[in-house]
Amino acid sequence: MSLRLVQLGEGNARPLVILYLVGSPLDPELREALGKTPTIVAFDDAMGDRLSSTISYVTGKTGADVSELILVGYSAGCQAVRRELLAGHDVAGVLAIDGTHASLPPADWQIEVWRNYAERARRGERLFVATCTQNTYVETHLPAQQRYSA
Repeated sequence: MSLRLVQLGEGNARPLVILYLVGSPLDPELREALGKTPTIVAFDDAMGDRLSSTISYVTGKTGADVSELILVGYSAGCQAVRRELLAGHDVAGVLAIDGTHASLPPADWQIEVWRNYAERARRGERLFVATCTQNTYVETHLPAQQRYSA
């Protein structure tokens, strides 16, 4: 996979932000938006590495502990975020940008993970931001075998 260390971060324990399907042209904006404290890694591809491998890489590279974990997925990159939530990883925050897709009709397991995380966020236990730009074309305009639920 194409793991990219965007920023080392600062401190003995620091947040780790992992982004999926986010290219290097956004690196300067990510550093500016997130500040100097978190370690930031990104994958150019949608699935990236498993979370345990990424955390091992980061702790080996930085020598710091991970204080909290934030997962960010763009479009198909949200599949990796969903994979890690389904695996039982308890992350502090999730940003799902136009990617909480599911089959058409959706299978329960595909949307239950988002529903459960959203409920935790409503209770103030976690932070969850999900967007769904008006992309209903994926449900109606793609060839029948390629359609999916936005």
